[in-house]
Amino acid sequence: MDLPSGQPFFSRYQLGAGSIYLSATSLDNKDSNLPQHPVFVPLLYKIAFNSVQRQPLYYTIGKNNLLSSVQLMVNPAEPLRLTSKNQEIIPEVRQVPGKTLLYIADQVRTAGFYELLKAKALISTYAFNENRAESDMHYASDSELEQLTGENIKVINSHTTAVTAAVENNRTELWKLCLVLCAVFLAVEALLIRFFNKLKI
Repeated sequence: MDLPSGQPFFSRYQLGAGSIYLSATSLDNKDSNLPQHPVFVPLLYKIAFNSVQRQPLYYTIGKNNLLSSVQLMVNPAEPLRLTSKNQEIIPEVRQVPGKTLLYIADQVRTAGFYELLKAKALISTYAFNENRAESDMHYASDSELEQLTGENIKVINSHTTAVTAAVENNRTELWKLCLVLCAVFLAVEALLIRFFNKLKI
């Protein structure tokens, strides 16, 4: 936020993995009306929201081997554990400024939710999905298909005129029939209303 003169009033600066917020005035009512201003509560909410370390929605098995966590002080006697219903993993811990990285190599092999525990305290939860990469998309050629299926089956190319002609010959136009049926049903409805709708008042 800037003052009318263009000078910064409330600023944000990055420091490592965190942020520093600097205000040109204090929160005293004598200095400014910021504490009573309608923007004050959303401003604090936004600061708190931005302080949360964002995690990916999910990780992919066999693709993501490095997990990120908040800065943790790890005791060698009580290592961090990544647990699920059927598996427990002790990841390799790497400390970087502002956060802790967990190297799991290829130890996660089952999709599901994994809880990061420090002693008995729950630190975070990670979701792992199976790799959704497509299977091998290489197909056999026409000659290879004919060799595999024998002489009784003929491979027809979809771009040939024979296929196009066959599709056109098998096409049945039903729109005329629908129009005729609609006219017949309307006539039947008019006759029913005229001769059989005898309501006693």
